[in-house]
Amino acid sequence: MTAVIAAALNFWGPDGPSMMTAVVHAQDERVETPVFSAAATAYTQREVDLSLGLLSHFVRGSASPSLLTQW
Repeated sequence: MTAVIAAALNFWGPDGPSMMTAVVHAQDERVETPVFSAAATAYTQREVDLSLGLLSHFVRGSASPSLLTQW
């Protein structure tokens, strides 16, 4: 929670948090915007790939987020 508040107030030290790009698709429009992320380097490539794969299933409709509560 502290990271979110600090990012909102732009209260970071000289090095600041990592930047990443958030991409949102809505119908025929694609919007990209840079965002701060304290966790941008906290995940392995394998974890990122698994998350993207799961999100891809959600988007295609072949899985539902409710699946996560069934674990």
